[in-house]
Amino acid sequence: MTSDSPLQQALALHRRGDLDGAIARYDEILRADPRNVDALHHLAMARCQRGQFAEGIEAIGRAIALAPERAAAHNLLGMALTRVGRPREAVASFDRAIAAQENFAEAHGNRAAALAELGLHQEALKAYARALALDPSAAGDWINLGALQLELRQYGEAVTSFDRALALQPNIPEAHFNRANALRALNRQADAIEAYGRAISARPGFAEAFLNRGLLHLGDDRFAAALQDFDGVVAINPAQAGLWRHRAHALLALDRFAEARESCDRAIAQDANDTAGHLLRGIALFNLARDAEALVSLDRVVRDQPQNARAHAERAIVLTALQRPDDAFAALDRALSLDRDNAHVAGIAGDIYLLHGRWTEGWPLYERRFEIDPKGVLGTDALSGFPRWHGEPADDRPLVLVSEQGLGDAIQFARFASVLAERGHHVVVMTAPVLAPLLASVPGVAGVATDMEQVAKLVPLRWCPFLSLPAILGLTPETIPARVPYIQVENERVAAWRDRLGAAGFKIGIAWQGNPDFRFDQGRSIPLAAFEPLAQLSGTRLISLQKQPGADQIAGVGFRGRIETPTDPNDRSANALADLAAIMQAVDLVVTSDSMPAHLAGALGVPAFVALRRRMLDWRWMPGHAERSPWYPTLRLFRQSTEGDWAPVFERIVAVVGATAA
Repeated sequence: MTSDSPLQQALALHRRGDLDGAIARYDEILRADPRNVDALHHLAMARCQRGQFAEGIEAIGRAIALAPERAAAHNLLGMALTRVGRPREAVASFDRAIAAQENFAEAHGNRAAALAELGLHQEALKAYARALALDPSAAGDWINLGALQLELRQYGEAVTSFDRALALQPNIPEAHFNRANALRALNRQADAIEAYGRAISARPGFAEAFLNRGLLHLGDDRFAAALQDFDGVVAINPAQAGLWRHRAHALLALDRFAEARESCDRAIAQDANDTAGHLLRGIALFNLARDAEALVSLDRVVRDQPQNARAHAERAIVLTALQRPDDAFAALDRALSLDRDNAHVAGIAGDIYLLHGRWTEGWPLYERRFEIDPKGVLGTDALSGFPRWHGEPADDRPLVLVSEQGLGDAIQFARFASVLAERGHHVVVMTAPVLAPLLASVPGVAGVATDMEQVAKLVPLRWCPFLSLPAILGLTPETIPARVPYIQVENERVAAWRDRLGAAGFKIGIAWQGNPDFRFDQGRSIPLAAFEPLAQLSGTRLISLQKQPGADQIAGVGFRGRIETPTDPNDRSANALADLAAIMQAVDLVVTSDSMPAHLAGALGVPAFVALRRRMLDWRWMPGHAERSPWYPTLRLFRQSTEGDWAPVFERIVAVVGATAA
């Protein structure tokens, strides 16, 4: 055959990818010579490559009729039959190919794939073993074998198969992706995340890899990383099933509630029956203080899934916010009857019971908080190697009380050090450095540690989180140890601040902003502008107790000239909090919202007015105690009557201050 023969010309076109040109040449050859087996074979191959499988099957059938011993033709027919959904016939063709050429590795591999499609898994595994014994360099067969092993939950074997494939061809995205799926099933999450990353590197538009990696991040509480991956899917395929619901989950965990609600809406728009989407939407709306709308979403969930304990529990929170306690307890009872072992359900129940003063029931459930946020206690990982204290009698070992949650919580619960010291315990407090000088002054505290290196010197020891103490001690609203002050500041520091502030006027220390990174900060921070009525009282002086963030509001209010700022709001030194406490003792009154300054004022025993929003769901400021806190005798509580309206609250505060300062 000459180099420019018609068949050679057709094959050259075929190799270059010019399928139309090649098919035209093959047809031309066959019109002249209908029995040209080579032309028929390559015509069939080109037709199949064009997706014209019926025509390809017809052509290869003619070739086989002319040359029934040709193994490659039977293999090609089997491949075409597989593509048109005729795997049983395909197996027969592969069998004929192998009968004609026993060591035909490709036919063994193709036969294995067809057997797997027929559900004949064990036969398929044997066929893959035969194919790969003949040709261990067949990366495609290793990938297909790995996929079958993954389907059969043979995860370790699947990883090995994908490793073999990737050793041959390192940039196959499907191999990396399925390898990651196998690693995920083996709970090798870090390796799976890396493997998904390799799949994405090999195919930057691999939406499923982004989604699965995001789900791993989500399951490991790496919410920012999860959101980044879900946003990667949004850019590629916003219609991906489940995407918007998973994205909403990450956004909720990041306290980005408005965006979470929008993602829930997208999820529900894709699938109106997405019950999990409705549940997350209800949670997002609750956190946006849109309680009536939240209840509608949660009602939808319990209607469609009456056995959904989490939905009943979340509904109980919303009903509590709507001040429907009887309905809230009914929902809570339903949730607990369905799934008392669910940590989220138990945690919600604990909060609601505590809020309503049912502390005997609430404290044990409140202990489930660690299952929801195991990292909520300072030094949890390091302390886990030491015995936890559950109320055992005092012995020679130090009892380390560990701060958890916010600074205000540590200040509030430091009071229990005195109770435990009176029972014979050697009490050491582990807390943040900024609190160390103040908590060291609490009666009964023998020492303060600010890191694990200091704690390690106390071994052997026992430890307990601060907020677990009420449960251990069987605390009720009637038995709160409310002796104040229990935090002291050096007399010299207080005297220095009194001299610096001077004796003139009725001095009111004010603080309005909590930690904006705290998810419920919207419930305990007040716009500084709401304090303006205090500035209009003659004879009063407003002394800022506010640290950043929040102090920047001073420049934006019309009464900024009436606000004195005796300390640097950016000061984070070791003495910053001690100076704040000294200033509180040097003023006549503190007015603040539900934040750390309220707890500090109460612990110091100084008079303080605490402004609380109507929708206050923190059990520390129990709604059953209208104006007085059982925790702090010197605090007076001023609650909103209308959510978001601070004017009447400050009218009442001004009336009391005016009568006091006169």
